[in-house]
Amino acid sequence: MERIEPTHVLIAFDAGKTTFRTEMFADYKGGRSKTPDEFREQLPFIKEMIEKLGIRHYELANYEADDIIGTLDKMAEAPNVNFDVTIVT
Repeated sequence: MERIEPTHVLIAFDAGKTTFRTEMFADYKGGRSKTPDEFREQLPFIKEMIEKLGIRHYELANYEADDIIGTLDKMAEAPNVNFDVTIVT
């Protein structure tokens, strides 16, 4: 963040395993390994920490974090919006 010096920051999280894609395609990401319990257990603390840092986070049921990021990136392309978007993963 020091290098990019953003004016706005948003962190997107997956809201769960079920998305509109998993409902449409039974095998969607079927080969992916399970999220480690250690990471899942830390998520509430991570969210609390980023809130205390003044960083917003967003998650939406039935959508992946990638969908949120892609939607916001597309919105930033609108003619009346003046945002450069940098995506960091």
